[in-house]
Amino acid sequence: MTGVAEKLLRARTSTVLIELTTRCNLRCVYCAVNHPDYEARDLGLDPVEIVRAVAALRPREVQISGHGESTIVAGWHELARELLALGCPLTITTNLARRLSDEEVQVLSEFDAITVSCDTADAETYALLRRGGRLERLVDNLRRLARACEEHPERRPYLAVNCVLTERSLGQIEGLVDWAADHGVACVSLTNLVVHPALASMSPGRPAGVAGARDAVERARARAHARGLDFNVMGGLREALWRA
Repeated sequence: MTGVAEKLLRARTSTVLIELTTRCNLRCVYCAVNHPDYEARDLGLDPVEIVRAVAALRPREVQISGHGESTIVAGWHELARELLALGCPLTITTNLARRLSDEEVQVLSEFDAITVSCDTADAETYALLRRGGRLERLVDNLRRLARACEEHPERRPYLAVNCVLTERSLGQIEGLVDWAADHGVACVSLTNLVVHPALASMSPGRPAGVAGARDAVERARARAHARGLDFNVMGGLREALWRA
């Protein structure tokens, strides 16, 4: 029993999630942010208190992510810089939909992992699905991030793209894979669409209802492997495709 107790005393927090906000700068047609009763809020804690609390936990990962878009919160990168200075491995999920400052890009380049929300590499479809966003702005941020990473190529962040797969974007996922590979992305993940009843009239349909959906995903998987990318079909979507 002594050995077990000692291991428990040495236990270390695995992951800390810091949700700075539930606000977002986009209005994706399928997202709960569009719900008429949705109420957004910011985290009402002093950044100094956050850093002190996280430092005490010594986590293996700190996710500066949540339901909202963290990069629209004033000073988000200053908080991130403080955590990086303490040696905290940082990760984030972001839409990269606003033009980041050079300082923000530099801080992002020091993260361990960055997941970019992007459903398609087709600019027109992107604008329709992610209202308020422009694909060219996202690409500009990716290119600037790549340049910043050249300063420390030995510790580049693991860059992934997360695609909410819908019937609208199903036929474009091979193109998304090629686009991702061309922009230094290491992984493409596909996520199942959650249809909110209040948004059903504007939301595209689930991909599993489309004939040949599973074959389209498998072609994209093969394309990803050919381009040297990791490829994930997340739980929920995988089961739905295989049932169909």
